[in-house]
Amino acid sequence: MRDKSNMAMFHIAYGKRGWMRLMESVIAVLILASVLIVVYTNNSSSVSSSEYISNLQTKVLGEIAENASLRSEVLKDSPDIGVLNSSVRANIPINFNFQLNVCPFDLPEGCLFSGGTSEELYVKDTLISGDLQEYNPKIVRLYVWEKE
Repeated sequence: MRDKSNMAMFHIAYGKRGWMRLMESVIAVLILASVLIVVYTNNSSSVSSSEYISNLQTKVLGEIAENASLRSEVLKDSPDIGVLNSSVRANIPINFNFQLNVCPFDLPEGCLFSGGTSEELYVKDTLISGDLQEYNPKIVRLYVWEKE
């Protein structure tokens, strides 16, 4: 009998306050979850620029290596950089600058950067070794930086 009276007394004393505490807890969890979602989304949605540029450079250099006309242009003794630059420009967004150099494999000093100044300069290169007719390896080096 004593147990029933304690339960009734508990219900009277904590019934409404219990619901209020439950609602406060639910609201606190929702606020905390929304803050965590916002922080996580800001961190994960922004792909690092270095990763983005690296993927972009890989794509551009891969296209030069796989495209027969661009590949043969690279392998010439004096390649037309304008043709190669137009292909690169088609793949690089307008908010980035780039410099493309082609140099002999045995003289990589010819691939030095002579472009603008930037805090972050991204460099990637590939080796184009030749085709079935001749072996004349060249280094194609792509410098990319953000416009200021």
